[in-house]
Amino acid sequence: MILDLKSKILNFKLLVLVILLIVILLEIRNSKLEIGTVNAQVPANTNISCGNVSDTEFNSLRPYQANTQCTSQTASEATFCGNSLTLKETIEKTYTGGGGNCTTKGSKVYCTYNVSVPSHQITIDLSGADLPFMGNTEDVINSQNPTDKLTDAEKTNEYVSWYLNGVINRAEYGEAKNTDYNTINLSGPIQKLLPGIILDAQRINTINNVGETNHNQIAVCAKQGSGGFAGRIQDVLGLGKSKPVSCYQGNNTKAQNDVYRLGSWDGDLSFWNSGSNKIIDAISALIPNIAGIQDAIRTSVANHWNKRTPPLPWSDDPFAKPTRQMTSLEYKKYYNEWQGKTCVIVPAINYLVCLDNILVPNKYADLFSYIPLSSTEDVEGNISIDQVSSAQGTSDSNVIVKNIAFSNQNPATLFFSHMEESDQLSSLLQDTYAPKGEGKVGSPTNVASETSCNTVEVRSNKGDDLFATQLTGDLSYTANFSCTFDAPVPTGCYERCTYFGGAPNECRADCLYPDASPISVPTPTQECKKDVYINLSTTSKIPLADDIWSRLVAGPMAVFKRIFPKTNTAGSVGQIIDIPGSTNIDYSGTDISQSNTDLKLPHLGGISEYFLNGIQTALRPKGLGDTISFAPNSDEDTGSGGEINCNQTIPEIAVNGLNKTEAENITKIWYATGPGKPYFKECNNDVIQRSKSKNINPIFALAIWIHESDASNYEAVNYPVEDFGIHGNQSVPTNNFSKQLDFFLNLPSSYAAKCGKKDMNTFISMFWFGHCSPINQNEKDKISSYTNDLNFIYSVIAPGIALPNYPN
Repeated sequence: MILDLKSKILNFKLLVLVILLIVILLEIRNSKLEIGTVNAQVPANTNISCGNVSDTEFNSLRPYQANTQCTSQTASEATFCGNSLTLKETIEKTYTGGGGNCTTKGSKVYCTYNVSVPSHQITIDLSGADLPFMGNTEDVINSQNPTDKLTDAEKTNEYVSWYLNGVINRAEYGEAKNTDYNTINLSGPIQKLLPGIILDAQRINTINNVGETNHNQIAVCAKQGSGGFAGRIQDVLGLGKSKPVSCYQGNNTKAQNDVYRLGSWDGDLSFWNSGSNKIIDAISALIPNIAGIQDAIRTSVANHWNKRTPPLPWSDDPFAKPTRQMTSLEYKKYYNEWQGKTCVIVPAINYLVCLDNILVPNKYADLFSYIPLSSTEDVEGNISIDQVSSAQGTSDSNVIVKNIAFSNQNPATLFFSHMEESDQLSSLLQDTYAPKGEGKVGSPTNVASETSCNTVEVRSNKGDDLFATQLTGDLSYTANFSCTFDAPVPTGCYERCTYFGGAPNECRADCLYPDASPISVPTPTQECKKDVYINLSTTSKIPLADDIWSRLVAGPMAVFKRIFPKTNTAGSVGQIIDIPGSTNIDYSGTDISQSNTDLKLPHLGGISEYFLNGIQTALRPKGLGDTISFAPNSDEDTGSGGEINCNQTIPEIAVNGLNKTEAENITKIWYATGPGKPYFKECNNDVIQRSKSKNINPIFALAIWIHESDASNYEAVNYPVEDFGIHGNQSVPTNNFSKQLDFFLNLPSSYAAKCGKKDMNTFISMFWFGHCSPINQNEKDKISSYTNDLNFIYSVIAPGIALPNYPN
């Protein structure tokens, strides 16, 4: 009997071992199906549906560039005007046979034309547009780039995405960035301020959204290496310790080692937990359930947590019947088991005992912090041409353009990265202080009135590509112009003689005996070409920009206002300025005359100024942070008084090529919120007279005046106005036309003496930055944008006159 009993026990152990081996093999097989290697993504792959993945991804913070398969197109949008594209078309007329109303005077023919240009398609290719301040995954390690061009400090100081996420726990770096220094200084406010339980819940939410609002993106790559013989056995079984490593070599090759996607956390944690739960459950079912002993056994030695995601203390106990919330002791048990331990609750004293179990993997817990806290998907915006009334026609050589129409347009699509991410992370950051149930997004408060579609104060840096598509539409217009041709050579003797300048009496005498067979002179075909410039004003629509602006800076529950609680009150820092971001774009297409312009994006400059820079300045010792721009409080006197100190008694002064009517008209629309009170009509002659006395091009001085202050339009804004752009000089106060103009007129000579050269780039560089040449690409882009603005003003107020190479 004893031998039979021993034999049965041995057979039972062998049976259990066989079952365990089978389960292990199945587990390994399933694991191999879940974990593989992938290629790096080809940029701008837009065709991967939300339920699928590419075998290449770009960066863990923007895995699928220009892909909006997972995002809703109903997100709130902020709009902004003030960007313009200039088209040039050429109209050609010939003489003879070109139509028109022609009159011959001597050897010349004067023809006037009224040409209706029929509707024809225009295609504009926008390129180079990027999204400033929100994030940058292109100048850091990614599947296409093996090196960082930005330091960790630059990432977190200059970009919202990096600031909120921090530099730790990124697929591109493995555990290389997870140093004590980075954890303390560069891990971002969310990971410092929010409890780990809340971060766990947020990451679980990211996993649950796979296939709905998130792609099943790569979260982390890892390499198994437990060490020793037992460790190697664990590695073979997929149970070893996993060390995070960099996913990418940066040469468009596959991600390295074991690749864990968000979906890798969907499934059972361990065959051991699953098997032991079933075995103990079966054994306990054989015991009479007296005084709840069955549940006591399961609670004590079974009910092992078997999910790859951690438990949440407010969740229901998955094993309890009827359903109830898990106890704090159960939560501790489940959490330890998720981390690779096997735990037992000692009955009666409710004491928790946990031991590491080599058959329960801890990799899902070890790697869990690499799961993003938010969506990393792109959202879609666009650039479109404004209504027909906003398109303005200008030209050279006195061409008059009327009846401009731009119809049947297809706006250019823009793909915005980091917007949904920043909106979700900003909301998460607000949870650290916002009262429960309180709205976290609201209308801006204590923000100075919006100034202009042509805002002078902007902010810019290099961000991620917007992958702008083509903008198309049908353009039509009417052009009125005149051409002068040489009159055809007459065939008659007398007429031909006088045509070539002969005196009438001599010609009559010479023609008494004309040639018997006069040679006819063929009339050559003459061409007249006129360039027509069409300025198309645009509007950009930016998804989620209003919400992010409200959450981080301007709303009543904004993060910025937790640090600066008093704005727009007596003795406070002043009012917040709504500063747009700016990116330079190149555009090309048929008959494009201008190759680049400045695309302004609402609120982004203000987010940089106040959220990224302002908060850091407030937290640093006095004098060590950047100077932050504020507008005066709304109840403060800006000093304008609605008055202007120009000399309005100067008689009317005409300037060749200057159209004062158009100049006055542009001041009425330069500030979007106006019109306020521009003073072009009252003060333009003072500008002209003083400019001429200093040998400064008067049209250039007028263009600067319009650009910098809308011709001293003090009433359109509620902060001090720099009439001619002079700031930081106590002897040249704001809202002071006379002193601003006098100082400005001395600048060209001063700049030329300092820099030793006279060209427009030098002038603008000195005028804006204080040095002779731009020192980085950002300054180059700003100079280009400023030049484009001046060219536009010139095209309106002085058609046909080019911007001078230098003011004098």
